[in-house]
Amino acid sequence: MEIGAAKMVKIFTFAYIQLLLIAVNTINVANGKVFLAMVTSLLIGIAWCVGVSGVAHGKVKDKIAYCMGGSLGCGSGIIVSKFLGTVI
Repeated sequence: MEIGAAKMVKIFTFAYIQLLLIAVNTINVANGKVFLAMVTSLLIGIAWCVGVSGVAHGKVKDKIAYCMGGSLGCGSGIIVSKFLGTVI
């Protein structure tokens, strides 16, 4: 894998993780699970801090990779949240 593609995969992955965690955290907040919401928020912050530099200084293709990762992360987060809502 070339360096540019590896960078885009990293950006995509961090955006995916961020939005997945945000969607999952919504169920924590909605159900009053304070500790889980706090831990998930910490993970969201960490993912954002690590991933933001690649996007802020990136090219258009990097921004597109971020948006695609965020979109898929949101969809996956909804699925995970529905599962957690039935389990928790």
